[in-house]
Amino acid sequence: MDFNFAPKRFKYFVLFLCLALYASVSAVRVRAQEIAAQGKDKVPVIRTLDSSKNETVVAVSPDFVRLMALQLLDPDSSYVIPGFTLRMIYYTYPGTTPAHPKRVDFVFISNEAKAKYAPDLGFSVEVDGAPSYQAKIDYKVRDSERGKTELLIAAVPTETYLGIARGKKVQWTFGAKKYTLNDTQRKSMRALAETIP
Repeated sequence: MDFNFAPKRFKYFVLFLCLALYASVSAVRVRAQEIAAQGKDKVPVIRTLDSSKNETVVAVSPDFVRLMALQLLDPDSSYVIPGFTLRMIYYTYPGTTPAHPKRVDFVFISNEAKAKYAPDLGFSVEVDGAPSYQAKIDYKVRDSERGKTELLIAAVPTETYLGIARGKKVQWTFGAKKYTLNDTQRKSMRALAETIP
């Protein structure tokens, strides 16, 4: 046995074990939560019952694994991923019986030294080079360790979302800034689309 590699393998094993433990503890903390792999890419789709609203939330997080790893490495930290990220895509329906939602929400987060966006920000979606949808963003901003954390929520009608999810190239425009979804984000969109009744 090559002992030079044993410590590294052991560290990876411990990290994997901790991730598995963290996932099981998280599932216990949030009651009525189900995490299931969806689609050919096995994207984790989270289904949670919000008992205070009697509402089920079905969501994907394109940065799911990275966020879990960061939380595992420093659970007490309020660490935020720098830059502009698509943090979550979700829809809701009343109660626990799956129902076709009216809309799907995209949650983008910008973590920078200074705020880059504005409350009256408009956005548009372009799919495979053709305009698909445009509307206003629900915008919030708060102070963070990096400076400003901006929350941008884009609500899209479900039928429009299903068209976006089928796209090969999806671009969002926030004011004058363009953001192109990557492969992981598009796979997450498709996985969520497969759960819509």
